[in-house]
Amino acid sequence: MTDTGGGGESLFEEMMAEAVDPLYLELPDGDDTAAWTLHAVDSDGVIDLDDLTGALDVVEALVGDELAGEVLDVLADLPWDRTLDTAALLRRHFTLVELRPGLWPQLVEQIDLYGEAIESDLADRGIDLLDFFRGARPWTQLARMLPRLPEGSRYRAALLDDEDLARARIEAEDDEDDDAPSKSDRPPLIGETQDRALLRQAVSFLRRIEHGLYNSRAPKSKRSKAPDPLKGPETAEDRLRDLLGDADVEDIFDQVTPGWNRGDDVPSGFKRNLSGLLVPDD
Repeated sequence: MTDTGGGGESLFEEMMAEAVDPLYLELPDGDDTAAWTLHAVDSDGVIDLDDLTGALDVVEALVGDELAGEVLDVLADLPWDRTLDTAALLRRHFTLVELRPGLWPQLVEQIDLYGEAIESDLADRGIDLLDFFRGARPWTQLARMLPRLPEGSRYRAALLDDEDLARARIEAEDDEDDDAPSKSDRPPLIGETQDRALLRQAVSFLRRIEHGLYNSRAPKSKRSKAPDPLKGPETAEDRLRDLLGDADVEDIFDQVTPGWNRGDDVPSGFKRNLSGLLVPDD
């Protein structure tokens, strides 16, 4: 019997081995029985799942290079349905469900690179990262959560501290078309509160005071224009006003706002219901 898996350099494999019970794989081998204990599947095989079409390829990829030769030699002498069953068993035991193309490589990479930071951030929110390996939570939920972890999280800090990722971002910026739209200088709408808005106003006020003090002492040739107030998050209404102009926006609001919010006249003998429609005033 061969004992393998879970001891490599892949954090994804280490967490899988910690979360999931070992798989005791047995296959008939002539008059004997071949057996292997798998603590985890090969993370490179998980990454390749999108490109694997046959059950034999799935088994070879998931058991890893160390065991692939042994397992495939045994399966070669068995009916084809044993290969199908083995591939299904590996995926089922280690919760390797079907995901949209590209998601498995993304998940394995993020956990291998930033798994400890992700685990800590989720623990702060009462979520155990190992639950995704156990099948207690769907992998698609983790994929949705990662990009939405807030500023100041360990995961976001790890991304910002990754030199390879920083280099890739810089190279991507250099390759961008000059006509590409510039990034917004406004803060994100998520997390905006009244406290943040008041703090932004206070900072804007202090900047204008600082500018005024500088201009009062600087030569006339070096005086500058007062800084603009710091911008808040951009809302859908802001974008609509920029696109259509204030007058057109008010017309749109009139069309979608119930009549009791508008100051229009109501003909004698009628009234507006809560939907803004004219009805007889009984």
